[in-house]
Amino acid sequence: MEQKLEAITDAFYQSVVDVDKLRNIIVQHSTIERLKQTLRDHLFQILNGEITMKPTWGKDSVLPKSTNG
Repeated sequence: MEQKLEAITDAFYQSVVDVDKLRNIIVQHSTIERLKQTLRDHLFQILNGEITMKPTWGKDSVLPKSTNG
């Protein structure tokens, strides 16, 4: 299953980085490898029935912090 998840995430992020604006946003705020790992982790959890309603981001988040307050 891990090989399939890797292939899925590789294909997904290849299509994302093909768009210059998206690639620039990712490079500015994170890395492709970090985002790939996050997507693999989430897909693995979903496929194993480990879905929770709690957000998984925090101080090590790949999401940019809001500047709106």
